[in-house]
Amino acid sequence: MNKRAFVSICIAIFVAMLGMGIISPLLTIYAKNMGASGIWLGIMYSGFSLSRALMQPVCGWLADKRGKKMLIVAGLSAYTLVSIAYSFATDMYQLTGVRLLHGLASALVIPVAQAYVGDLTPKGREGTYMGLFSMSMQLGMAAGPIMGGSLFDIYSTMSSVFYTMAALAGMGLVCLVIFVPEMHTVHHQNMVKRAPMAVMLRDDKIKAIGLYLAARGILRQSISAFLPLFVVETFHSSLS
Repeated sequence: MNKRAFVSICIAIFVAMLGMGIISPLLTIYAKNMGASGIWLGIMYSGFSLSRALMQPVCGWLADKRGKKMLIVAGLSAYTLVSIAYSFATDMYQLTGVRLLHGLASALVIPVAQAYVGDLTPKGREGTYMGLFSMSMQLGMAAGPIMGGSLFDIYSTMSSVFYTMAALAGMGLVCLVIFVPEMHTVHHQNMVKRAPMAVMLRDDKIKAIGLYLAARGILRQSISAFLPLFVVETFHSSLS
């Protein structure tokens, strides 16, 4: 196993998720200050996940055909540009458009990075290494909101949060480019025959996993979209 590549991709994803987590609790409040209604807040958050969901199968196919590192590099590059684009959004239409682009960039990074780690992992150690990789993602998402709220309280502007997010995505990109090698794609004739998608979707285990992920997504998005606004408006707390 290439441990340096594994550690490097975990660091890159940690930094990227740290940047993404920075805006997680602040975006609803930022949009509300733009005059967004509840339905627009829902559209803005759903747009991110919808564009990501539609793009992920395409990204998975491209990763198998063209190589995984190239896609993750493209995704982190897009993360950096999208982070800067947030600061130029002046109304809900523009902000929602940026969220759609952010979802597309996310589809290039997270699932492809998971597939890359799957290729690196020694047989029989999949749970251990995927657990460590998931830990790097969750730590980034955990530290991000604290950093974002503190940045806003210190500088009193969302631009500082967006530019920090861009800088972190750029750092993750540099780490990835320098330390993570490209995984060679497997030639079609050497690949194990795969079941068609329709056959997979009829499998009870796949159905159960899909339902679980859907339920978790609904719970997570409903809370992350509206809880920060509730806390600030009800308890008049600081953003940090």
